[in-house]
Amino acid sequence: MAHLAIFVEGPDDERFFRRVVEPLLKAKPGFEEIHLVRNAELRKQTVARMLSGFKALGDEYLFVADFDDAPCVSAKKAEVQSIHPALGADHIRVVRREIESWYAAGLPDADVANCGGADGSCNEITKEGFRQYCQTKRAMPATVMAEIVQNYDITRARQLNASLNYVLEKALL
Repeated sequence: MAHLAIFVEGPDDERFFRRVVEPLLKAKPGFEEIHLVRNAELRKQTVARMLSGFKALGDEYLFVADFDDAPCVSAKKAEVQSIHPALGADHIRVVRREIESWYAAGLPDADVANCGGADGSCNEITKEGFRQYCQTKRAMPATVMAEIVQNYDITRARQLNASLNYVLEKALL
């Protein structure tokens, strides 16, 4: 049994992976332990040492990055590799557009549209669109996110967000 390290950007990403993705992984045989690492808070050298350690132990690792405004997924992976040269492109997973789009995929249809989701899809929802939705609810984004993951319908969410489906299908499950 191996360990899996998932490098995420910040607290919102960590919350999503801890509450939604980690239970899915633990339900499958194969990983003894899952470590979530907030890489945005760490120095490049620290991340490089951690990656070296995981590789030396034979542990699996993934590095998750928001697509943001990259021209394409390959360009985003190249950008991440320029910051962390020890990363192989096959270990990088890109969230399209930002982690908020994965949260939004757990909302009812009417609320998805209020986040900026076109045609019921969450693929292009941005942090700004999600924050505007939170303002209509008169709630802080972290509060709304915590509520969403309590009753997250992963099957439906995978249908609404292609990058969530890709990461779960190809990379993890």
